[in-house]
Amino acid sequence: MSASLILQAALSGLTNGFVYALIGLGIAVIFKGSRIINAMQGEFAVIGALITVFAMQAAKVPYPLAIVAGVLLGAIS
Repeated sequence: MSASLILQAALSGLTNGFVYALIGLGIAVIFKGSRIINAMQGEFAVIGALITVFAMQAAKVPYPLAIVAGVLLGAIS
């Protein structure tokens, strides 16, 4: 296995871990404040990811702009 593959796998794992940690923190903060279980953070993450993929694949939007669109539209929903 080459060093670039190991680096890519490590960075991908860190990125996924950070996303899961942010979703978990959001769930914990809402539950701590309201004592109501609300799992919508996962839904918002999926909406943003699907918008990003759609923008890149179907609309042929460049990657950085697709990420911005996914984040903004995911936050609005």
